[in-house]
Amino acid sequence: FRTGDKLPVYLYRDLFVGKSGDDVSFLQTLLKIEGYGKDYEPIGYFGMKTKRDVSLFQASAGIDPTFGYCGVKTRALLMNRWSSYQF
Repeated sequence: FRTGDKLPVYLYRDLFVGKSGDDVSFLQTLLKIEGYGKDYEPIGYFGMKTKRDVSLFQASAGIDPTFGYCGVKTRALLMNRWSSYQF
């Protein structure tokens, strides 16, 4: 991965605590690139640490409210920054 590269990841659904799957791994990977998720690896399960990091990301990006729920606004921002797919 080089700065400016786009990744073949797609966040196609809202993500929150208890969700699992490849898209959760993608979210966790993108959070790591953004500088979060330092105390876990992308395992594909949305737990409390992922929720914490989504909240921190939302606050830094000016997304309100910051509940740690990866909804449309958060997905759109991450996809526009990092995904090779158009949101």
